[in-house]
Amino acid sequence: MPLSRLAAASLTGMLVLLGAFGFRMELSGEAPTPAEGLVADELVLDSTVLSIQPILSNLAVPWDIAYGPDGYLWFTEQRGVVSRVNPEGGEKQTLLTIPDVYFKRSTGLLGLAVGFDKATRNTYVYLDYTYRKTSNKVVSKVVRYTAAKDTLLNPFVLLDDIP
Repeated sequence: MPLSRLAAASLTGMLVLLGAFGFRMELSGEAPTPAEGLVADELVLDSTVLSIQPILSNLAVPWDIAYGPDGYLWFTEQRGVVSRVNPEGGEKQTLLTIPDVYFKRSTGLLGLAVGFDKATRNTYVYLDYTYRKTSNKVVSKVVRYTAAKDTLLNPFVLLDDIP
């Protein structure tokens, strides 16, 4: 079955960002060099050929990605940054930095979902992240934000104290 243009664009965007992210952990000042031949220049699906071109670089532990209702690719960086990028031109827009994210190894800003509510005509962004509740207790919470033109507003905690 042939892919729709939206599905092809979404898949291309995800592959582009994954290629740009390179699944690297920033442990030193230098980015690792990918092994020769690990990243393909194109992907063939049925009769559709998708080319892969990086649109962003120098991201710090990119973690999750979602195709937004605005046509942008939304993504998180584990340290607590939410951004979106126009897949056509590659312009990155940082929308939110969460100061209380506890970022260490497998903790941090870990989940992202973006959706449009037809009833309220709002775009909502759902984030799952870990934070330090007390000096010796790290827990997760799920928070819904309302997307505005260039920021995320009105944090509403949906779940808290997730072990």
